[in-house]
Amino acid sequence: MLHETGTLLAYAQAKLGRLAEVPTLSLFGGSDEYMSETIDPQEMRDKFAAVLTHPLSQARVVDGADHALDGHEEEATNFMIRFIQTLSC
Repeated sequence: MLHETGTLLAYAQAKLGRLAEVPTLSLFGGSDEYMSETIDPQEMRDKFAAVLTHPLSQARVVDGADHALDGHEEEATNFMIRFIQTLSC
């Protein structure tokens, strides 16, 4: 599916569009059931990070988490809190 439409970087650029210009936090589940098994979550994170050009933007992988981050809410919340704190500095 993803590989049929082009590279991961092109996919990220198409999906993010103007979002790349504002501070953005992207969280990926390391075991996301909706992500193709041929795609490494770390690679997806790196591609999104390359497109998120705002200096405060971040892309993170929550290891072992599914798409909804079930069972990893505390770790995901901590990522969000730290991200929001960077915006208020």
